[in-house]
Amino acid sequence: MAFSLAEEAKRAGTERHEAARDVAAFAMAADAIPSDLPLAKAMEMFRRFPKARFLAVVDAQGRPVGALHEQVVRDLLFSPFGHALLANPGCRWTLAEMVRPCPVAEIDASVESLIAAHGDGDGIEGMILTRRGRYAALLPSQALVRLAARRELDEAEAAIARSQALKRSFDRFRADAAEFVAALGVAAEEIRGTATGVAERAAQNGAQATAVAAASSQGADGIAEVASSSAELARQGGMIERRVIEAEQAVAAAVGHVAAGAEKATRLAEAADAIGSIVHLITEISGKVNMLAINATIEAARAGVAGRSFAVVAGEVKNLANQAGAAARGIEAQVAAVRAAVTDSTGVNLAIAEIVAQVESATAQIRESVLEQSMATTMIAATVEQCAVASAQISSHVGEMGSRAATAGDMALRLGGVAEGLGVRAEALRDRVDGFLAEIRAA
Repeated sequence: MAFSLAEEAKRAGTERHEAARDVAAFAMAADAIPSDLPLAKAMEMFRRFPKARFLAVVDAQGRPVGALHEQVVRDLLFSPFGHALLANPGCRWTLAEMVRPCPVAEIDASVESLIAAHGDGDGIEGMILTRRGRYAALLPSQALVRLAARRELDEAEAAIARSQALKRSFDRFRADAAEFVAALGVAAEEIRGTATGVAERAAQNGAQATAVAAASSQGADGIAEVASSSAELARQGGMIERRVIEAEQAVAAAVGHVAAGAEKATRLAEAADAIGSIVHLITEISGKVNMLAINATIEAARAGVAGRSFAVVAGEVKNLANQAGAAARGIEAQVAAVRAAVTDSTGVNLAIAEIVAQVESATAQIRESVLEQSMATTMIAATVEQCAVASAQISSHVGEMGSRAATAGDMALRLGGVAEGLGVRAEALRDRVDGFLAEIRAA
């Protein structure tokens, strides 16, 4: 962008130079002389183009073969007897004898080429212009001089325009260079500050990573201990589950024994009831025997001496009846005591059965709780083990992060050094640019 004006000026100068090369604007339009034309006819063509100092001579295809110069035929052309002399059959002069070499160039050739070709003509007053090898026009020496002068003027104007554009580009380059060097210095300072900050943060991150690694290592040790304790707790839970199962079995056996005791108490109560019935029967028999004994005693007393033996027997029977009644009453009392004991035993068995049922329910709940606790403990142990592995990996990664943070700190320090060197080089570049611009200004 800094040299756009210079390029534009150069392009403008080139366009003006291209316009100056329009040779047709400086060429002279004049007919050519055919090479087989008589010399007298050729003289008449000179009279048709009085400003021409030479005329082109062409062959049958229109290609130049030379030129007929005015100075060669001047005496014949301006002599009053020239035309008569040429019309005299004895005159041996021909057009071919008068033709002289002449520089030839294409009409669209460069001015440099035209000047070079004219220089090879050795004093010729001009040159012949062709278009694709065929005659087109004449270019007199004066026109070539004006063309060369125009070219030099255009080149001078282009040089001035380029010089002005170069000066503007130079000023812009100087401003851009100064701005660039200043921006480079600012960037170097920012890089230095950023590198310092990065180094400090990297050091802080490294210290924090080290602390985190230590804490992670301690956490890993604690997790390993928790995993060991969880495994032991799971093992103890298994033992408790087995003990609960054994307690359930014992409770089931106790329930069986209580049921058997209750059944036996029921049978005992039934036996006591049967004994009570028998005792009641014995009591009734004893009462009846006692009445019979009383009646026998009465009848023996009526019989007198003859009934004394019956009276003795009746007395013995009465005594036996009384003894049987007393024994029956004692048995009845014992049966009542047994029945009361059986009733108490049945109540106790029912209470024991209720308690055993409660114990069995509690044991089942304990078993379920122990089973759930065992499963939860197993899961906790597995999870803690996974956490221990993850903690170890975290510790390893954090250690790597600490190492990388240290490396980043070193790189940031090196970057700071590079930035400092960049600032020094920016100053050196500024000095060199100033020197370069001073040399260009002096030149």
